[in-house]
Amino acid sequence: MKVGIPRALLFYKNVGVKKAFEDAVGHEVIVDENGHLMGAFGVAVLAKRSGIEKDFSFDIANTNFKTTGFDCPKCANHCEIVCVFKNNKLIDSWGNKCDNGAVKVD
Repeated sequence: MKVGIPRALLFYKNVGVKKAFEDAVGHEVIVDENGHLMGAFGVAVLAKRSGIEKDFSFDIANTNFKTTGFDCPKCANHCEIVCVFKNNKLIDSWGNKCDNGAVKVD
């Protein structure tokens, strides 16, 4: 790298995104080795600043988590829908590109 050329620092490890940034800015992009932790730190800061206090337990030894996936047949996208269950209750889903494949969380 030449002296005087600015460098960018990214906090994620997607090689495709890194390459796209390098192509866009015309410079090397450095990826922080601990970048995967930045989102967790950010959420912790936002949670503390919110001023909302709730009881929370990290006791999950007897909690059952299950992840399932399926290909949605409802349109030409054939999206891969991922569903996460906690103790057999749907808590989240993602992957749909349209409302046809949306899985509703109770």
